[in-house]
Amino acid sequence: MARSIAAIVEPKILTWARATAGLSIDDAARSIQTKPEKVEAWERGEESPSMAQLRKMAAAYKRVLSDFYLPAVPREGAIPHDFRRLPGEVALHYSRALRYQLRIAAERRELALDLADELDSEVPTVDGHLRLDADAEQSGAELRRQLRTTIDKQRIWRDPRAGYNGWRAAIERAGILVFQAVGIPTTEMLGFSLSERPLPVIGVNRKLRPNGRTFTLLHECVHVYLGESSICDIEDGVLRPPEEERVEIFCNAVAAAALVPLDNLLAEPLVRAQPARPRDWSAAELAALSRTFSVSEEVILRRLLTAGRTSQDFYAARRAAWGGLMQDVQPSDPDAEMKRNMPQEVLSDLGRPFTQIVVNSYQNSYTSLSDVTRYLGLKAEKIAKLEELLAGH
Repeated sequence: MARSIAAIVEPKILTWARATAGLSIDDAARSIQTKPEKVEAWERGEESPSMAQLRKMAAAYKRVLSDFYLPAVPREGAIPHDFRRLPGEVALHYSRALRYQLRIAAERRELALDLADELDSEVPTVDGHLRLDADAEQSGAELRRQLRTTIDKQRIWRDPRAGYNGWRAAIERAGILVFQAVGIPTTEMLGFSLSERPLPVIGVNRKLRPNGRTFTLLHECVHVYLGESSICDIEDGVLRPPEEERVEIFCNAVAAAALVPLDNLLAEPLVRAQPARPRDWSAAELAALSRTFSVSEEVILRRLLTAGRTSQDFYAARRAAWGGLMQDVQPSDPDAEMKRNMPQEVLSDLGRPFTQIVVNSYQNSYTSLSDVTRYLGLKAEKIAKLEELLAGH
């Protein structure tokens, strides 16, 4: 029988790779299909894993094999501030999938900056800031100005997916990378943001339907303009420290104000025809207004409540019936992984700015075909189709 080839790796690198994946010794051993004592021996330097075991580690820790041959433990950015619920629900729990999405988002940002420097390309700069002590309505209007999104443009969308794509394109033009996070339950995370400039990052859970993605996108955009990185589940009224609850309520209010300006909502014929007092709204009325602004019915009702055109009781009852933003969860798709290796899905998950700069680097011979397939997670034979999609838009 052929003898296994030992992988000569630094024990500190093995410990770092496991710890940053959020795995205990026991978790790692189960994933690698070995004993915990073996993992401990590798990390103490008493034994060396085989190349086959190292490959299993790379898969379990969500690392490329070359990461294990780094000369020293790299310095990685801190995990964004956790605005999710308190312990006992999801707060302070970082699954391997979530840790990986946060890490890969930061790595993509660094890669985009490096490639832009090599290409001598100008990186768009995010202008402006928001303040937590500012008025939410005025902040929503300011965010619309920053994103250069007019109500006339918004009215053309009239479709949840078109609305999401329209807002995403506006945010990307403003100099923010938008990635769709995969493999994370919506009960763990709806969105995250990395606010460091230039090229801050927003991550949106791909499991959400378009309307849910849109609100999450704008919520995280507010975090970026506040200058605070975050991991969010967005729900109001859950148990959090007071200051964190204040931030989340502000981000929700500004996102809603940006999506549906009160002046425009109150000017709608359907709203203008009703008495200027609280009332119950029919499903048909809410659906019509949601199409006009390309947002969910919940966002419309939230804005009607802010305008004093519905009651807190009616809002609470309807929201309970809808299930909040969690109503916007995509049904499971057994073919999702296969589809994700299609050029259209790669472009959707990674966004046009990031994908374009990687392809430009490849076309200008700064990046090899092997590298571009690794950066994009796309098979080599499909790169040409991706180039066509980018050129045809």
